Amino acid sequence: MENNLQSITQELLDIRHKYAGIDEGFAELEQMLAAMEERMSSLENRVSFLNLRD
Repeated sequence: MENNLQSITQELLDIRHKYAGIDEGFAELEQMLAAMEERMSSLENRVSFLNLRD
């Protein structure tokens, strides 16, 4: 029983370690998306400005 609990505990720790980086990965993707949205907004504003000049 003791060995079984230790085995299960180790498996859970291994799974937790394996997937620990997922949250960090999503946070990084959200930052990249926010930067892309900001860049797109900037480009759209510039295009609008250039269209008004014509």
